[in-house]
Amino acid sequence: MNCTLMLYLGIDSMKGIFYDDKGNEIEAFKMPLSLKAEGDYMEQNPEEWIDGVSEIIREMKYKNRDLSIQYMSVIYQPGTFVFVDRAGKNIMGAIMPGDKRAKYQSEICEKMFKKQGSSLYAPWNSLVYPIILWIKYNKPDAYKRIYKILTPDGYISYRLCGETAIDVYSAAFLGYSIKNNDYNNKIINSLEIEKGIFPRVCKIGECVGVIDGEAKEELGLNTDLKLLMGSGIMLPMAMLLSRKGIKGMVFDSDTFNICFVSDNSKIRKHSFITKIPFKDNSYINFIKGNYQIQFLKWIKEITKEENTEDINYALGSSGVIILPEIFGEWEHDYCDLRGGVLGIQRNTCIDDIITSFYEAAGFTLKSSIEHNFSDEMQVDYIEVIGTERDKLLCRVLSNVNSVKVFMGNSHNDIIKEAFYMVKDMPRQDYDDRFEMVPEEEMSSNYKRLYSLHHGVRNSLKDIYKLRRKLLRRTDIKQ
Repeated sequence: MNCTLMLYLGIDSMKGIFYDDKGNEIEAFKMPLSLKAEGDYMEQNPEEWIDGVSEIIREMKYKNRDLSIQYMSVIYQPGTFVFVDRAGKNIMGAIMPGDKRAKYQSEICEKMFKKQGSSLYAPWNSLVYPIILWIKYNKPDAYKRIYKILTPDGYISYRLCGETAIDVYSAAFLGYSIKNNDYNNKIINSLEIEKGIFPRVCKIGECVGVIDGEAKEELGLNTDLKLLMGSGIMLPMAMLLSRKGIKGMVFDSDTFNICFVSDNSKIRKHSFITKIPFKDNSYINFIKGNYQIQFLKWIKEITKEENTEDINYALGSSGVIILPEIFGEWEHDYCDLRGGVLGIQRNTCIDDIITSFYEAAGFTLKSSIEHNFSDEMQVDYIEVIGTERDKLLCRVLSNVNSVKVFMGNSHNDIIKEAFYMVKDMPRQDYDDRFEMVPEEEMSSNYKRLYSLHHGVRNSLKDIYKLRRKLLRRTDIKQ
């Protein structure tokens, strides 16, 4: 039997799903990935990706010896970068989108090239240039070794078949212009960066290389394996909604990323949204989160709370408030405000904290919608993806934002959509999805809580502003 392997690289795990030529799932495997999240740093070890590919193929061949893997494609968290030397070895850990080490370089770049801002599809805090500058001045030895900047699929391709590439939409985070079919030479020259470190740009679904020879033998393959160009995890679903003419957005509950396709005139213009030309005068719009869902995973781990369906859902979480900076609201990308959990008392239970986290997630999403959408554009519904199929989360998101919320079968559904995307095949309707409709009374009450939530956040933000001023004055006196 011939099949295609779709790989998804998540925050703390990678999943491999094998499909036959008609898109039917044959087998699925999941491997853990380590995540280094310390301070402003967020990294993965790219070597684990290669080990995971090898392990998933080995497990599959053990179960189905006669299976012939003809194609493989990789999807990943958008904005993930790997710096490699000529041998294909990573110079440092893969920098994840939630990494903030280059926040000051982002500010410098934004001020330096303010006049050029309109020519970029992505804001400076999403581009790779500030990260390059950070490496250049903080790790000069590593900077000298850089041969290519790659996304995860490009890294896996380079390691397994010696070819480097990036899809046209992900290339926007490297300053690529679809209109000009080239990287931004003016910025590259101004920052004194070698243009040769950027990979060639390909279309999604294009064959970028073939695994054969020694690599083929090491993976235990019985045929040559073609690598098809993939992309970010949210793009397939956003493109699907666009094809169906649905005014909806995709929300990744693991990362708080938002993606949707829309006419540019209906989106507010500011420096926090990535707008990539799509087709028919529409844009793929991407708003990044800060990947702080790890907080909820930590809470569930230490409390052994796994099933949120049993939680006693109380409006307002019995007075507990989780400030949005725990997952990083977009307007504070450069702020040192970390947020916190307020209102905890002796009788506060884990249900209150988890519910409050979901409410804060809803408030963060609501705030992002208000800041990015003009009044004439309405969101018909929100498509939620994530590692867990959480009905309570969908219910809270629906009530806070007063819209319908749909959730499929975790990331499996979007991985399947990616399969149809790279194979250029028509997608069928979902087999297993549920819908959450907003409750009028709850939605009305959440409007008042939303104002309270923002008031607390803004008050704390003012305190941190004062703190920074005092620290600066102290530095001057010293």
